[in-house]
Amino acid sequence: MLAIRPVVLIRACAEEVTNFPTQMVVHLESNWPGANHLDGVVIYGYNTPVRMSTPIPSPQQLTKNVQVQPVIVSL
Repeated sequence: MLAIRPVVLIRACAEEVTNFPTQMVVHLESNWPGANHLDGVVIYGYNTPVRMSTPIPSPQQLTKNVQVQPVIVSL
């Protein structure tokens, strides 16, 4: 049986973007004791600025989208 991992796409507004998905995962792993239920979740985030008019990619296309970076929560 093929295991399906939960996926989260975070779309946030910021003037500067510096490796947002990785920073999010590091914050979860080091600062939130209740995050153990997120172990193995893949968090995708834009690693460069994108226009707000950019369509949200479908979950099935995230692995093919070069604009988003995946980071796995590992607790």
